[in-house]
Amino acid sequence: MAPERLSDVPAVIATFTVDRLAYSLSPPVVAAVIDFEGGGRFQCELTDVDP
Repeated sequence: MAPERLSDVPAVIATFTVDRLAYSLSPPVVAAVIDFEGGGRFQCELTDVDP
């Protein structure tokens, strides 16, 4: 498997959720799934967002 640079690839947020029940130092936890143009999907937690 070869590394792929995705920082310059256009992407959209496919879905997100705001979790007010999970423990966090800075609640709520906001998680998102990012779809990259040309294929590829990334699941992550978002920071510095206003839910």
